[in-house]
Amino acid sequence: MRIAPSWSCGMRLDARMQYSALGFTKPLRLIFEPVLHAERELEVLEQGSPYFARKYRYRSGLPAVFEQMLYQPFVQAVLWTSEQARRLQTGSLHLYLAYLLVTLVALLLWAR
Repeated sequence: MRIAPSWSCGMRLDARMQYSALGFTKPLRLIFEPVLHAERELEVLEQGSPYFARKYRYRSGLPAVFEQMLYQPFVQAVLWTSEQARRLQTGSLHLYLAYLLVTLVALLLWAR
């Protein structure tokens, strides 16, 4: 029996030829692409021959769907509510006592 290094298409195997996490998730990304709306950008950094560039920059990512659909409207609602509450706080003690009196009368009428 002879022991020899692994062979693949005439080249020796190294760590760069292993499957990465990207390779394992590619089928899932293809299935969910209509839902996730992946963003992709390809930029040529250095032009080589007319048909092949020497350097590319490729960026891909997923938009923050949860943040845009749920979190951002919630934050906007909280900010709008706090802005309305700030208008009530004018710094006048007499006005605060009037708010307290109106609230107390409203609660007494409601509990009646």
